[in-house]
Amino acid sequence: MLVYVAAHGPVSQREIADFFELDPAAVSRSLDALERAGLVATAPGRDRRSKAVTATERGLGTAHAWERVCDAEREVVLGGFTAEERELFMGLLARAYANLRAAGRGEKNLATDPASPKGGDR
Repeated sequence: MLVYVAAHGPVSQREIADFFELDPAAVSRSLDALERAGLVATAPGRDRRSKAVTATERGLGTAHAWERVCDAEREVVLGGFTAEERELFMGLLARAYANLRAAGRGEKNLATDPASPKGGDR
């Protein structure tokens, strides 16, 4: 959540909840903890019920450090993959995620591969 706020802030709690597909109350509790830790700051939002959330300097430093760790892990996981293999892998992960989202909404798998003769329904 902190990395999202650092990259997109100022953002509303609703934007965060929508992006992460979380209950707004859970986001509010997480943001309270991040604010107590000095990683984010809140200000009044567009209306009385919303808050604008931004990363503090400490939060930006923490988010950047986390991104460096994730980048290093990504290189470990994808080590030896060609650029084409990485692109294919990321596309397959995106399709799998789309299937999970569709299933959560009670829909049929929607992720299709136009290059496949059977598409996404296998």
